[in-house]
Amino acid sequence: MTFANYQKTMEDTLLTFTGHDEQYIKTNQYDDAWVLSAERASQCQYLVCCHSQGAHKGTAFCVGRVSQIQAKNPEDAKTRYAICISEYAPIHLPNVWDGGQNPVRYVNLQDLGIDPASLRFETL
Repeated sequence: MTFANYQKTMEDTLLTFTGHDEQYIKTNQYDDAWVLSAERASQCQYLVCCHSQGAHKGTAFCVGRVSQIQAKNPEDAKTRYAICISEYAPIHLPNVWDGGQNPVRYVNLQDLGIDPASLRFETL
């Protein structure tokens, strides 16, 4: 296995720095308007959302099970995508976002200190 393939297998999570709140994500069953690699994102199993503003800025507040990556404006040159989820689990992990400029990251859930077996997912 090459290093590039090893690295890709380790990226099971999309981490977003979002202005959306828990209610928006649960109601719509997605976090949206992201510029990302649809191919790379479709390999991810989880979505972790971090607050991008307010008192909890940088705090991860939910984990979702990714159901699909959906193009929101495929006719535009810079397509934006919705990261759709089928299940949702609330969390509260401060300081997950490290201040990086790109609001979407491809990471490993375990590296964030999150064990999916310990989460109580609800079906949306």
